[in-house]
Amino acid sequence: MKYLLYLCFCFAIASPAESAPKTPFPTKVKGEMPPAYTVRLFVEENRSRSVGSGVLIAPDLVLTCNHVVNDRLNSKIEVLFPNWDVVIGDVIKVNGKHDVALIKLKEPREGHILLGPTPRFKDTLTIRGFGYGPYLRQTGTYIRDDADHRGGSAVIKGAQARLGDSGGGVEDKNSKLVGILWGASNGHTWFVRIDKIIKVFPQIVTASAVEPEEQPEEGDHIPYVIEDVKYSL
Repeated sequence: MKYLLYLCFCFAIASPAESAPKTPFPTKVKGEMPPAYTVRLFVEENRSRSVGSGVLIAPDLVLTCNHVVNDRLNSKIEVLFPNWDVVIGDVIKVNGKHDVALIKLKEPREGHILLGPTPRFKDTLTIRGFGYGPYLRQTGTYIRDDADHRGGSAVIKGAQARLGDSGGGVEDKNSKLVGILWGASNGHTWFVRIDKIIKVFPQIVTASAVEPEEQPEEGDHIPYVIEDVKYSL
C-alpha cells in the first residue's frame, strides 16, 4: 500500500531557537558567481535572521516566495546582491495561494532579468538559488503539473533546490524568467509558473518593460501529484 506523504517545512526558516544569533553576512561568494538578478534575502525573526532567495525583475522590484517573507506585508527585508551590495526593501505585495511576494527596493539596481513565456512540458529549465552555502545553478526538464499545491505548481525533474533556495528563479533556454521555485524532493523541484504570478501581480509586466508572450490554455498542463516526499524550501 502506498502512502502519500507531504512534509511541509520552510527551508527559508532559520534555527527555531530564539536565542540563536543573527546569521552573519558572508565574506565572499563561494564557487560560481551568481548573475546580478539572483539575490539573497535576510528576514528578521525574533533574535535570528532567516535566509531565502529572490529575483530582481525590475530595477526596484524583487520577486520571491511568500513563505520567505513570512507573509508579512510592509516588513523590511535586507537584499544582498552578488557584488555584496545590500539594499533595504519593503514587502509591498503577498499572495498566499501561489506563495509569491513582491519586494520594492529603496534604491534601484541594474541587471534585472526579463520575463519569459509560460513554459511547456519537456522544456529544459534552469533553477537558481542563493540561499545557504554556495550559489546553485542546475538544469532539468519540466515534466508535469501538481494541482494540489500553491494554487497549481509545476515540476522539474533532474534539478533539486536546497535549503534557502525558495524564491529563486526558474529560467528557460533564453535565460528569461518562467517561474519561482518553492520546494524540492528526490531530484525534483516545484515552482510557480510565470503566468500564474502575472495573474496575481500584473504590475510586474509593465515594471519589467516586457510584454509576456501568448500563454497556453490551462488544458495544456495536465494536473497530477508525484507520489514522493515533498519539501518546502
